[in-house]
Amino acid sequence: MRKTGITVTAIFLCLIGIAFFVFVNDIVISLRLSELRASLHEMDRSESSIDHIGLVATYEVRKKLFEKRIEQDEADAIEQKINYLRVFKKDTQPSLSSMYDIVSLPALKVINLNRRFLGKKPLLDRQIDDQGFINMDLAYYYERNFHFKRAIELYDKSLANKNLSDSLKASILLHQGYCYALSGNNDKARRNYIKIIEKYSQESSAITAIILLKYLEGFHLARQRVLKSSVDPIAKGQDLVNLLAYKQALAILEDAEKEAKAGDIVRIKYFKARCFAGIGETGKSIENYFDVITSEPYSKYARYSNRKLYMIGTSTGKDDIQKVSVELNEKLHDPVLTEMIEGGSKSAMAGRAHDLIEADVPTDTSEKVTELLSDDTFRFLKKGEYLVIFTNDGNTFKGALLDQSKDYIVLKSSIGIIKVKRDRIIRISGK
Repeated sequence: MRKTGITVTAIFLCLIGIAFFVFVNDIVISLRLSELRASLHEMDRSESSIDHIGLVATYEVRKKLFEKRIEQDEADAIEQKINYLRVFKKDTQPSLSSMYDIVSLPALKVINLNRRFLGKKPLLDRQIDDQGFINMDLAYYYERNFHFKRAIELYDKSLANKNLSDSLKASILLHQGYCYALSGNNDKARRNYIKIIEKYSQESSAITAIILLKYLEGFHLARQRVLKSSVDPIAKGQDLVNLLAYKQALAILEDAEKEAKAGDIVRIKYFKARCFAGIGETGKSIENYFDVITSEPYSKYARYSNRKLYMIGTSTGKDDIQKVSVELNEKLHDPVLTEMIEGGSKSAMAGRAHDLIEADVPTDTSEKVTELLSDDTFRFLKKGEYLVIFTNDGNTFKGALLDQSKDYIVLKSSIGIIKVKRDRIIRISGK
């Protein structure tokens, strides 16, 4: 009987021992997989430098616009292509919790003590890294949407992670410096760029920092010249928008709006919307863009505004705004936006971070857009296009389009110039 008890006890202890070693082995595997995941994540980020090209491209495109070397159509097309190329494919959600989260830290201490005796490098606690990566992803999301204050705060949190490689530290400092620059804090931007150049000269970010530092100085001098010039206030505001001086441009445009002619209002509203977007007031920018479209749907600024709405929908993950923009384009027939839609893809943030930024369409604005979309007579017409216009009094007018506005369509017909009021039109067809 005693021998049987000893045997049972021995078997029981063996089972406990086996279970313990299986448990410890499982913990080790879990920790090593976590480290491998984080290492691959870090490697992917370190080798992905296309987002650095995006920082340089922003300055270069705006510089060419300011110098009148490219038109807005080309600038918008380039901007959207850069947005699609920028790397933002990482999941912003935390990694799945492990059943060993509670015991992983003491287990890690024991494992590292053993590795120290064996002369091997210690394993790192990658839970800290995961949170750091989440902060980096969110910071980049806010940066792309011009919410620079929030992006700067999150980049600071990311830099607090002691396990970051030099490559990632330099990249974070670069993006943070860019945020400082576009939010008007040139001194802090310069400090970041110089720190990268001096401390991380071996990294690719150092080359980008040198380029951005030159742009920073050049744009600062250009802004001073524009502010001192005696050009038309609206043109001055436009120049400052192209030079990324959004706050200064907004102040000038709001003053100009008070005494502006009726024909200049839509232009002012478009550049005010650009300013609001640039200072992180996404909701106001959306409202102004829609206001431009509904008040002057036949102007070039309506098409410019609709492109910006599509870009906002793409970068914020707001599918409803993107959808409305696509529907409006079926009426506006903007070839630039059509190319964007055909060559683009769904936002990487859709369904994950779409509630982070307030970017909803006001109810009254939404009603105006719905009314515009339901108007069968509304569609943007190409100059020179041959049209057949049917009016509610039974007349039919044929000719090539000379001009259009929200009130009239002007045709060049065989009998001369004809101006047709839009409220009389029931149908428009081609030749």
